[in-house]
Amino acid sequence: LRCFSRLLDRPDRSLADTLSRLRRFASVEELFSPVSRAICDEFFYILEQDPLLPEYLGGGAFLSFLLEIFRTQAPHDCLSLDRVLDVLLEFPQSHMIFEHVVNALACGCKTATLILTECPYSGPYPYLALACHLLKREELMVQWWRSLH
Repeated sequence: LRCFSRLLDRPDRSLADTLSRLRRFASVEELFSPVSRAICDEFFYILEQDPLLPEYLGGGAFLSFLLEIFRTQAPHDCLSLDRVLDVLLEFPQSHMIFEHVVNALACGCKTATLILTECPYSGPYPYLALACHLLKREELMVQWWRSLH
């Protein structure tokens, strides 16, 4: 997951422009798709090895990864999160973890401390904002709906 985060980091534009002009290195944009797919291949391979791992990661490290990309306070980075979701949802195994992510977000909304007027982005706000963004995607909404039955 840390490798995926590093792919999303925005390098210094002047350096990136210089390197692309020299044509010595491929741009991050060119590498994003194949590298992110390779990361997902490995990630889902590991998830398939232990049936308890999706639940453990879905409510822990993977949820933290999504919150880190999305940002817990406004303005949220919807573009980066959508790029990650696009790649993850290409894999049929993604349902293994997203069911647990949505459940963890629901628990986070229920158990977070109350919001103080001085701290509007505290309490359940980050969980609710991420849940709303995730459930805008039809495939995640359908998956969540099916998990209820």
